[in-house]
Amino acid sequence: MNDIIKRLENVTGPDRELDEAIHILITGKPTKYSCEHCGTTGMWFPQSYTVSIDAALTLVPQGMVAGVTTEGRAIVTMPHNYWENDFAGGFCETGATPAIALCIAALKAHLLSKPDL
Repeated sequence: MNDIIKRLENVTGPDRELDEAIHILITGKPTKYSCEHCGTTGMWFPQSYTVSIDAALTLVPQGMVAGVTTEGRAIVTMPHNYWENDFAGGFCETGATPAIALCIAALKAHLLSKPDL
């Protein structure tokens, strides 16, 4: 996960390869497949995490809340920290776009509960 976070921190815009890497990390499922029954091959299209704030929001760990600013900053924290404007227990990140910033903050939050990802 740290490799993906570093790539997100350095990317200059939306990136389909990063979307695919995030999909594989979170779901544990590959994007390419082959059907043994019918012999076809294909690809599942991952969500556009680095493009869409809605898609990036799906990465926020359960029980946490997220906020995004127009300056490209994203916050992922526990609800009580959010409402008190105390983000010391959360993650406030910047990125090339608000969606990318949210991906970074959400994946860093996942490190707390799933450090082995």
